[in-house]
Formats: sequence, structure tokens, C-alpha cells
Amino acid sequence: MTASNSIFVYIHGLPGSAEEVSDFNNGQIIHVPPFGAKAFSDQFETNQQYTIIGFSLGCMTAIEIAAAYSKNIDQLILISPAAPLQLGDFLDDMDGRFVFKTAETNSFLFWLLTFSQNLMAHLSPNFLMKKMFGESCEAELKLLKNPEFVKTFQNGLRQSMGRESKEYRKTITRYIKPWGEQINNVTCPVQIYHGTQDTWAPYAMGQILKATFKTECELVSCKALGHYSTLNYTMRSIFKKPSSG
Repeated sequence: MTASNSIFVYIHGLPGSAEEVSDFNNGQIIHVPPFGAKAFSDQFETNQQYTIIGFSLGCMTAIEIAAAYSKNIDQLILISPAAPLQLGDFLDDMDGRFVFKTAETNSFLFWLLTFSQNLMAHLSPNFLMKKMFGESCEAELKLLKNPEFVKTFQNGLRQSMGRESKEYRKTITRYIKPWGEQINNVTCPVQIYHGTQDTWAPYAMGQILKATFKTECELVSCKALGHYSTLNYTMRSIFKKPSSG
């Protein structure tokens, strides 16, 4: 259970932005970009306690923060977490596998790919979204009919692949390298929310993370939900906000 005086910190995924949780943010959440634990230091206060919420690829930075500032972290909440690739054979089941494989094998082609993604995010965002959600479950496809979700997601595309493109590429490159040792330094309780139909970060990633953490860890299986539908469900559960439909 999160302490009542704990400050919530949200780390978005990639692509993504702080807008992902703006519907829940009435002063309860501060935002940290997913570019490493150092991004948290400017907002850190030694006499304060924090609850860290990481989503998708932002879970890597969330774990790093929980490990580096362990005495000040009440709880670590991981939503649709992208687990370290070193922990299992996940890559072929991930919707973003081509991006990660390209980053692994050819740095110039990776730069060219992300540059083309940036162009598409600005010139043809609807087409890019349809391509990205092409293998998604019904709960995800339902989100594409929600104008607010579409607007937020496309803004995240333009932010991550546009003005933050350099950090985007750095973070992807950091993710594909081994970083799982950070998990061993997390001492706070952990909650993992993972959709059983997630095609971006497969459900097996949540299972392996639960088995890897050495501290108290709970895996909440979100039946028939995918990547972003699990984010929506989890945030509404944490902040007790009913669904708008």
C-alpha cells in the first residue's frame, strides 16, 4: 500500500509523453522523461518519499530510479513493462522488433528508420498509428476510436521522434544492451500490471520480471487487455477514476 504522503512520479514510454496521464494529474503526479535515473535528480528531495510509476520502455528508467534512490521509494509500479531482453527470448514477439533489431545491427539504418518515423509522425500520423497497432488486440483497437487517445498518442509520436529524437535513439540503444542487474538493487515493494494480450511488451515479460525481483512483487494480470489499454485501466485503478466509456 502506498503511503499517503508519497509523491507519484510517472515515466512514460517511447514513443510517448506526459500527456498519457494528464487526465489523472490534479497535482498528484510529477513527470520524469524515460532517459535515465539522472532525469529524476532535479526533482528529488532527500526528505520526501516517492511512488515510481513506469510504463512500457519507461520501466527501464523506473527500475533504475528505484534502485538508485531505494531509501526514498515507497513502491515501484510497472505498467506493461518492457523487460530486459537478456532475461528471455522476447524479441520476435514484440511489435517493435524491427526497430530493436535494427538498433542492434546497423546504427546508420537505425538513424534512417527513426528519421523516417519522424517524417511520418508529422506528415501521416494516422497511417503510422495503423501500422504500429496492426497486430494489436481488440481492446487496443477500441482506443483508436477515442479522439483523445489518438491526439495524445500522436503528440507523443511527434515529441519522441521529433524534438527528442536524439534521446529517443539513445534510450532505445541503451535498452537493447544488458541492464537487468539493476533489478537486484530494488528493495521496495513492486506491483506489475500486464495485459495478457499485450503485443508491444509480451505478457511473458511481466512474468519473468516477477520471478526476477528479489523484493516483494505482485503481478496483476489484466485479462484481454493490451499495452495502452492496460495503462488506462491501471491509472484509473490507482487514482480511483471511473471509466469514461
